[in-house]
Amino acid sequence: MDLYNRLRPRKFEDMYRTSDFLSNISSRISKAVNGEDGLAQVFMFYSEEPGLGKTTCARVLASELNPNLSKEERNNLFFGRENPVCIHINAGENGKIDNTRELIDRISSLSVPMYNYNYVFIIDEV
Repeated sequence: MDLYNRLRPRKFEDMYRTSDFLSNISSRISKAVNGEDGLAQVFMFYSEEPGLGKTTCARVLASELNPNLSKEERNNLFFGRENPVCIHINAGENGKIDNTRELIDRISSLSVPMYNYNYVFIIDEV
């Protein structure tokens, strides 16, 4: 396993707090998991600088919104492999239109969810 994957934070409380967002997100996630309102539908983690933890933050969000994931599913989520709750698309890669169509198809298929998951879609390099 790569060093950066071993050291990557797995919870918001493990992340270096640089903003108010990280201070209150855990309580809002707990409410969302229990079916209460209070968590936004869309988050945008933006910076022109690479390596600040934007994608990691989105993966932690997906992990904490889905406490019933198995250990294998959670590891797959953090290592960028296929998992049931998080779809990651890099819009900067070739075939942007195909990726966008794939995302639209995946979202459309969730109109009648088969499982009790909270889905997260990560769109990098927009």
